[in-house]
Amino acid sequence: MRALFVTAIAVLFAFLISPLVRADAGGECTTAPAPAVSSPVLKGWSDEQVSNARLIVTIGAERKIPSEGVVIAVATALQESSLRNLRGGDRDSIGLFQQRPSQGWGTPRQLSDPAYQTRKFYDKLLKIDGWQGMRLTEAAQAVQISAFPDAYEKHTPAATSLVEALTITAPCV
Repeated sequence: MRALFVTAIAVLFAFLISPLVRADAGGECTTAPAPAVSSPVLKGWSDEQVSNARLIVTIGAERKIPSEGVVIAVATALQESSLRNLRGGDRDSIGLFQQRPSQGWGTPRQLSDPAYQTRKFYDKLLKIDGWQGMRLTEAAQAVQISAFPDAYEKHTPAATSLVEALTITAPCV
């Protein structure tokens, strides 16, 4: 009986100190979308824009996209649609990222869904060798193939601020 008691105390003690040991081990930090809160950074953005930016951040977190990839996605959506889910655009472009059915991105119905477009954007970004080492505008252009390849860069500060405001970093484990 005494051995069982000592074992139970040891297990309880290990359970209580394990977070401290893991934190000192130099483990991995994770990110997740921040809860819906008001932030000074979000002032000046419409509810639709914040909602779409939050969607991009959320899908990025679900797919474990590094923050620089999430910033690229938000900057791209800022350039393409000002973070709005547009019904149309240049030629047959649709939605948040202004992706085109004629270019193989999906059907018009699929492309009207911001979550679908975001996933397709990340799918293509992750297939580009060395995207992490590219300038934002180069990575965005490699995904989008825009007529204005340098246009994405100007959105870097706003995209970075939005991603930071809409992301929380979980403790290292």
